[in-house]
Amino acid sequence: MKRVDVFFYGLFMDEARLRARGLAPERVRLARVEGFALRIGQRATLAPEPASAVPGVLMSLAHEELARLYAEPSVAAYRAEPVLAREESGAVVPALCFNLAEPPPAGEADAAYAAELEALRAKLGLARDAAAASPLRAVEHVQLAMPPGREAEARAFYTGLLGLPETPKPPHLARRGGAWFESARVKIHLGVEQDFTPARKAHPALLVERLPALVAKLRAAGCPLVDDEPLAGYDRIYVSDPFGNRIELMEPKREP
Repeated sequence: MKRVDVFFYGLFMDEARLRARGLAPERVRLARVEGFALRIGQRATLAPEPASAVPGVLMSLAHEELARLYAEPSVAAYRAEPVLAREESGAVVPALCFNLAEPPPAGEADAAYAAELEALRAKLGLARDAAAASPLRAVEHVQLAMPPGREAEARAFYTGLLGLPETPKPPHLARRGGAWFESARVKIHLGVEQDFTPARKAHPALLVERLPALVAKLRAAGCPLVDDEPLAGYDRIYVSDPFGNRIELMEPKREP
């Protein structure tokens, strides 16, 4: 039977519950789905929320098993949608996730269901929302230092090689020198430091696509590149910017 990875966030996270229904889950492991929040009413569902992440359980099931499971009247309203689940190792896995078309309305509640779900989450060691334990939501930007008068080199590296567009600094900051490089997801600010010392250990780690092509581009430009010990779930390499600041480039491995 053809199998597929499925991300569960509700009571179906309980492997024993599925086996009691005659299903045979394989490769059961903890994971999380980013960009969603858990909504609980009479039933649970995921709703898009960019700054949140929902922990759950990833497992492999046969298509026939899923069809049988979601034919049950209590869950027949759920529909499958593709998600990317991040395992504890950091590996990103394409998976199916079953959600309601609309989240529960405000005020809808089922105390018994919510209590059962929270007990299961506690048993599995999961928080309700992986982002809920901290008020921190994202990294707005990364600040690196550079020596005075070398903005042209910064532009050649961060825009010319890494592809980050330069964003004008506010006028009251522009007179200090340096440069800001920003895309929709990555913001790196270079600030001038008179007694500059490169950051050779502390570093930002950037997620990239098509890492081999980027490495070839950096190597052709003569950028210093350093391999490191393997990290589960990622291909990675270190590069130094023109000023010696260390930057890690990482690409999640995809399962074949």
